[in-house]
Amino acid sequence: MLRNKSRNFIQKPYLFQLSALVAFASGLFILIICVLMIANYVQIVAMDPVDQPELLALREEFARTPDLDPVMVDRIRALDFLSRKAYFTSQTQLNTGARLLFGAAVVFLISMRLAARWNPKPPGPPLQSATKGHWGRQALIRELIILSAMVLMIAAALAALFTPLEFPPLEQHAQTSAVEAAGDTDAPETAAVTFPVWEDLQKQWPSFRGPGGYGLAHAESVPLKWDGESGKNIRWKTALDAPGFNSPVVWGDSLFFSSADETKRTVHCYDTDSGELKWMQVLPSFPGTPETPPKVSADTGYAAPTMVAHYPYVYAIFANGDLACYDFSGKLIWGKNLGVPENHYGHASSLIAWENLLYIQYDQKKNPRLLALKADTGAPAWEVQRKKISWASPIIIQRTSGPQLILASEKDVDAYSLSDGTLLWTVQCLDGEVAPSPAYTRDRVFVGQDYAAATAILLHDEESSTTAEATWEWDDSLTDIASPLGIGDYFIMATSRGEIVCLNAETGEDHWLEDFDEGFHASPIAAGELVYALDVAGDMHVFKGASDYELAARNSLGDKASATPAFLNGRIYIRTHGYLWCVEEGAEQ
Repeated sequence: MLRNKSRNFIQKPYLFQLSALVAFASGLFILIICVLMIANYVQIVAMDPVDQPELLALREEFARTPDLDPVMVDRIRALDFLSRKAYFTSQTQLNTGARLLFGAAVVFLISMRLAARWNPKPPGPPLQSATKGHWGRQALIRELIILSAMVLMIAAALAALFTPLEFPPLEQHAQTSAVEAAGDTDAPETAAVTFPVWEDLQKQWPSFRGPGGYGLAHAESVPLKWDGESGKNIRWKTALDAPGFNSPVVWGDSLFFSSADETKRTVHCYDTDSGELKWMQVLPSFPGTPETPPKVSADTGYAAPTMVAHYPYVYAIFANGDLACYDFSGKLIWGKNLGVPENHYGHASSLIAWENLLYIQYDQKKNPRLLALKADTGAPAWEVQRKKISWASPIIIQRTSGPQLILASEKDVDAYSLSDGTLLWTVQCLDGEVAPSPAYTRDRVFVGQDYAAATAILLHDEESSTTAEATWEWDDSLTDIASPLGIGDYFIMATSRGEIVCLNAETGEDHWLEDFDEGFHASPIAAGELVYALDVAGDMHVFKGASDYELAARNSLGDKASATPAFLNGRIYIRTHGYLWCVEEGAEQ
């Protein structure tokens, strides 16, 4: 037989008052948060962080000013910084408000339920004082309150949903510094810039490991012997106080490299005939430049990537994501921050340029990508998403089907079209923390990484395309920092453990392996039939690129070295830790 369960209508006033107070406070809090979120939406929609009227007016005034006005530049940067800071602060407030609103709603519902529990109302006859329409008005009031609360919360939710969470894209706004904005305004001069072609690049040393970036010096005569202590065949030697491991690049009578520490980033230009400093420019802060530098390893530093000289401009990138373009007189043409790369050793991939485009291998832990920027303005040309992190640098090779941009990462070796970033071919063959860049010779691309393997990739040209296949692997004496070299029928690898190995490019057969007293961080360079390998002690080992090891010369500078030398017009330019050297046959210091 079923029994009726009686309900206990015992009231607990103190608990009821506490629950009611919490419900009232959380409800009021919800009301305030909803109003603030709606106001935040209106503010963000109304505010353009780039095209503020005052900022636009200053930029227009700056563009009309023939000379660089430091005071005006500082005003533009300050206003630009404040505007962007306000924009991102609003985004932060939106995210915080959404979390607070959710938490307050949960507290409100729980406290209302507890208030009803601690103050139960037993059933009874209606109040004698209630008029005929009393209960109808009470119900209407409740419905209006509930409806108003629902409308307010829906409005807040819609405001959160439609509030832009990303910064306005570069296509809509010129996300540049004040100097860049002025440069973009000067369209006639920018449109007239003519950049070098492949034939021009082969006559210079424009990038890391020379033209194309794969270590081949297009030189008729290169010094064979020299001595740093006696000055034999040393044209000049210049003392340096410039932290950084990037390599020098040379165009005509100008030599460039960069340096950086925790507080400043610097571009240096030296005269190749005298070794005298032509100019030195410290980068300004660009929109997005972080106040705190990223963490980098001591072996990488803040200026690991090698610059690229692409006349009439030269480009530098740093560990904090700052990218700058200068002309050959030291004038800043444009600059921007690409976002701090999430890279646990520090960004190290060097720049490379082809015709009117500048290429940045921005492989990192999150959002790895390949960027192509217009060399004259820094505006984006195209962007390709990539898969894995890397510290390697890109190379450019010439094929019958057209030039190809080749990149190595933690997983793949990929080739892209230089014009639009189309993926031409990919081979999965790498693993680990890839720092060495690819090598190239005789239709073969070669990559290697310590604790993984070295792989030769054979390219087959068809009418308008290229196919690629891995033909052999090598898993002993692998390079870890220095990039491998392709010279004729051979691939050369130098390791930080002091080993150099020579492999047959076609078969992978190991011809010889030599041990040295010091390791190698600088990449070996081929000049004619000779290979120049600079060890960390500053000794240059010169040997033939052949099936038998034959040492041609060993030259000492007496200073530690990490950077890859530059070869041009019968000279070798070497950046050691404390000096910049010019080696030339017949010269005496």
